[in-house]
Amino acid sequence: MYRFVPDHVGGLGSKRKNLTKSCDSCRKRHRRCSHVASTFIPYNGGEQPESTSAPTCDQDIEPMRTLPRDKQNDFSNQGTGLHTRVSPTSTDRGVTSNNAYIRFVGDLSPEASFLSTRRREGADVPSGTSRHAEVGVWLGQKPQTASTDKHGSSSKGQSPGLTALQAVTSQLRAECLSLIPPPSDIDALKSIYYAKVDPIFPVLHEEASDAQPPHEKAALTQCLCLVAASDYKARQHLRLPPNEHILSPIEFRGHLAAAVKQSLDMGFLQDKLVILQVCTLMAFYADQFNCSEVSIHYASQAVQHTQTLGLHLGWPDDDPQAKKAKRLFWCVWVVDRLNAATNGRPIMMHRQDIEATILASFVEQAPAFRLLIRVSQFLDTVIAQYRPRSADAETLPQPDNTTFEALVHETGASTVSNALLATIEVYYLAVVILQNRPREHVERQQPPPSSELQMFAATSIVAISLEDFKTSVTLLPIVPYAVSLAASVAYKTLRNSAMVYRRKRAYALFHGSCEILDNLSSVFASARAVAKLATDTMQEVERVAADRSKARRRHQIPESITRDTSSGTGPAAEGEEERIQGEALQEASSEETQGIGQTVQPAMVSSEALVDLPWNDSPSMINDCIGDAELFNNFDPRFDLDRIDQLFSANLDPTQPLCTQSWFADLDLES
Repeated sequence: MYRFVPDHVGGLGSKRKNLTKSCDSCRKRHRRCSHVASTFIPYNGGEQPESTSAPTCDQDIEPMRTLPRDKQNDFSNQGTGLHTRVSPTSTDRGVTSNNAYIRFVGDLSPEASFLSTRRREGADVPSGTSRHAEVGVWLGQKPQTASTDKHGSSSKGQSPGLTALQAVTSQLRAECLSLIPPPSDIDALKSIYYAKVDPIFPVLHEEASDAQPPHEKAALTQCLCLVAASDYKARQHLRLPPNEHILSPIEFRGHLAAAVKQSLDMGFLQDKLVILQVCTLMAFYADQFNCSEVSIHYASQAVQHTQTLGLHLGWPDDDPQAKKAKRLFWCVWVVDRLNAATNGRPIMMHRQDIEATILASFVEQAPAFRLLIRVSQFLDTVIAQYRPRSADAETLPQPDNTTFEALVHETGASTVSNALLATIEVYYLAVVILQNRPREHVERQQPPPSSELQMFAATSIVAISLEDFKTSVTLLPIVPYAVSLAASVAYKTLRNSAMVYRRKRAYALFHGSCEILDNLSSVFASARAVAKLATDTMQEVERVAADRSKARRRHQIPESITRDTSSGTGPAAEGEEERIQGEALQEASSEETQGIGQTVQPAMVSSEALVDLPWNDSPSMINDCIGDAELFNNFDPRFDLDRIDQLFSANLDPTQPLCTQSWFADLDLES
C-alpha cells in the first residue's frame, strides 16, 4: 500500500534540504567543512535558493534586528520571501573596527585545542587568530557582510508577537539615541570630564567617539555626561530632551543610566571594547542608597569583558592598540579593588592570573593615573586582612606604610594639579582607615574606640572635603565613601571613649562629616541616607546632653538659695529667693529653646541648621557626655540605636553585609 508524501517539505518544493558540499581540502581529509561561505538570496518564488551552511567557529549568530524602512520596502515588493535576521553591520550601523570582535579562548576550552590542532596540521584557521604562549589563543571575529539564519528555510512565517517586538525595538533604539544633552551642554560636560576625571581614570582617554557607530557613540557620550554631572560646575548644564529644563544631578544621572542600561540589555552595542568602557563607567553609578548591587553588577561585567578580550594577558603584540588595552586593563583592575572595598565583595582579578608584563606596565601610564594605581595596590594589601582564614593560615602580607607624599614622589606625580592630588589623597586616607581592621571585642566589655591613626585620617578627610578643596575635588563615589568612613570613626570614638576630651574631638569631627554628607546628598543619594542617620544621632546626643544640663542647673538652684537665705532675714530674703529661682528657670528654658529644643524634629534639620547650634559655646553640654551609660543609654526608647551602631560598624568592616532597601525604608530621604 502506498502513501503519498508532500513534496514541498520546508516550503522549498523539495523532500529534503540540499546540503552544501564540502570543499576539496576537507573532503580529502574526511573532515567537516566550515570554509564554504554562503550568501543569502531572498526567495521570490522563482529559483530555489541555496541552503546556508552552519555558522563557523569565528562567526556570531546575529540576534533578531529591526530592518530599516528602505530594506523593509524592498523585501515587501518581492512577494512572498523568506524572513531573515539582518545583521546591524549590514544595515544601519557604521563601520566597526575588527578589534571590536576579538575574544580570547583559554587552553582549557576545547575550542582552543581544536584551533591549535588545525594550525599545526597546516589547515585554514579563522582569520585574526593569534597564539599566546602556553595560555590560549585570540580569535578574531570580523563582522560579516551578511548573516544568515540556519532556520531561515522554514515555511512558517514570522509570528505576530515577534513583529510587535521588532516595532518596540525600533522605538527603543530611537529613544536611546535621542537621550543626550544639547551640544552646548555636552561640550561643557566634556571639558569638566577631561579636566577632572580623565587624568586620574583615563577609561575614555582621547577617544574619537565621532568615528564610532551611532549607538556606541551615544552610549559613550551618555556615560561621560553621567560621570561629569556630579561636579558642582555642571549644575547649569544638566538638561535632557524633550523639555531641556535643568534637572537635579540625581534625576539627570538616573535618566542617562536608564538609557545606557537599555542599550546594553537590548544588545544595541556590538563593539566589545565600547561595552567594556561603558560597564566600567557605569560601575561608578551609585546614586541610590540601595544601588550597591547595580554597581557590583557593572563592575563584574567589566571584569568579565576584560577577561573575554584577554586584556589580563596583554593584547596581541602586533596590534596597534596594545597601549590602549593595557590602559583599559588597569582601569578595570582599579574598579575591581574599589568594588571589593566599598561593596564588600571578593576581588575577581587575582595577581597569579595576570601576565607579568601587564603588571609591570603600570609605569607606562600617566602620572596621576599611576598614583591612583599605586594607592589601589596599597588597598590590595589591606583587603587581605578581610579575607576568611583559619588559625594556621599563612602570614598575611605586611601592609604598605608608605606615606602619601612618598607615593607622589615614587610615581612622579609631583606636577599633578592640587585638586587631583586632593582627590587621590582622600582615597589614600580611606585606605588608611581600613588598614586597622576592627577586632571582635569580648562581650560585656566596652568596645575600643577608634585608633589615633584612624582619627588622624578621618580628620584629614573632613578637612580636605570641607575647606579649600570643597568644590575642586573630583566627586567620584570614593569621596562619599571616605567621608562615611570618617563619620564612622568619629561615631566609634564618641560612643566608646572614656575621655571627655576625645569625645569632644569626635563630636566636632562627626559634626563636620555630617555637613559634608549633607552637601553630597544632592549628587549621591547614598550619602543622603548616611547623613540623615548621622544627623538624627547628633540631634539625639544634643537633646540628652541638654536635658542633663537642665537637670543639673535645677539641682544647683536650691543650694545657692540656701546659702543666700542663711545670711538674710524676713520677707526680703523670701523675695530674693523667688527672684533667683525665676531667673534660673528662665535661663535654663531659654537655653533649651535656642539650641536643643529645635532638634526635636530630626527630619526638618539640615546642615545649615546644625552650623548654628551652640554646641561649641556650651562646654557644659559636651562635658555632660561622661560615658555610655549616662548618655547613649538615656536615648529615647523610640530611637533605634542598634541600627545606628550597625550602620557605622558596617562602614568600617567591608566583610559585614550591606544594608538593604528595607533597612532604609522608614527614612524620609526627601526631607
